[in-house]
Amino acid sequence: MLTLITNAFIYVSDAAETMIPDGAIAVEDDRIVEIGPSAALFERYAGRADRRLDAHGMVALPGFINCHTHATLSANRADSDDLELFPWLADGARRRTPHADDAVYSAYLGAFEMVRGGITYAVDCGRRDPHLYARIAREVGQRCLSGAMANSEELRPGAGNWPVIVEETERALAELPQDATGMTRYFLGAHSPYSCTPDLLRAAKQEAERLDLAFDIHLAECEDEVSVIRDRHGTTPLRLAQSQGLLDARTILNHAVWIGDDEMEILATSGANVAHCPISNGKLASGVAPIRAFRAHGVPVGLGTDSTVSNNTLNMWEEMKVALLLQRATSHNAREITARDTLAMATREAAVVVGWATRSGRWRPASEPTFSWCCWSTRVA
Repeated sequence: MLTLITNAFIYVSDAAETMIPDGAIAVEDDRIVEIGPSAALFERYAGRADRRLDAHGMVALPGFINCHTHATLSANRADSDDLELFPWLADGARRRTPHADDAVYSAYLGAFEMVRGGITYAVDCGRRDPHLYARIAREVGQRCLSGAMANSEELRPGAGNWPVIVEETERALAELPQDATGMTRYFLGAHSPYSCTPDLLRAAKQEAERLDLAFDIHLAECEDEVSVIRDRHGTTPLRLAQSQGLLDARTILNHAVWIGDDEMEILATSGANVAHCPISNGKLASGVAPIRAFRAHGVPVGLGTDSTVSNNTLNMWEEMKVALLLQRATSHNAREITARDTLAMATREAAVVVGWATRSGRWRPASEPTFSWCCWSTRVA
């Protein structure tokens, strides 16, 4: 099946920020085989196209990558408002999903909302069973990096899940294996430095390495976390993560709001990635992550929505807007972060964060085998 889409305004999301005002996309089965000017592709493909679509008045761009979310909380949208992070977590006991079916329905709800808004790849963080979202994402047609995050029972009573999540991850790998197309990938993570002992942090990272998986953790999300870690361990969340061997290029740090200027070089040289969740950080009064400093130091940064409980939506358009405005508001400089920067953080730079930079989030030449999906939006006049 060959589909030819013509007359679209195409944003390529490559390093040159290429745009094709009157562009076309040739799609063979489930792969984009060529992107270019409409006239050239029409001449090359129209005669053998099984289907032709006129995209006049539309924009085509790589699918968004949501670097951090919790889809199984989607049915609990906005039920814990007007709270900072730690009181919000304490309030979470009443929004824990009581039945397995509820988690399934929530995951479907989250997947549908994301795909409808152009999010074609999601990093879904759960407390148990990474197979759940991986199965639903594949059914819906969304790529995912799905995983469970360890919690210590003694630090987070009722949430302890170690080592059962290792067994569940191994079962997920066997029942729905990772594949070369990236439709299904897994990580094994730790919830946070304040909900895991140092022994558990190390164990979770070591198990992730044994299984050849990425590692995911909430880190330095709010000022209270910094105080807790200083009181317990005499250091900062980032330095604790460094001392436990958690930081490398396969690690995703969610939030990373409270990273000191003196820690930028530690983060940059480690190769670790940041999932920036500006709306969630704003809702929970956590602060504004130093995105300009991260980017200046070469730290990969992608955008994440977090959950519908801590955000109220799974909308990457809103996330890009708020990310841009917060950085401008705190820097008093309208040029340090641009609209193109935030669009890159939702596409090609997010692909670096999730470890899929060579496969997703940008157009690549036809000699390479796997291509990113495109999403569509109404063109703004």
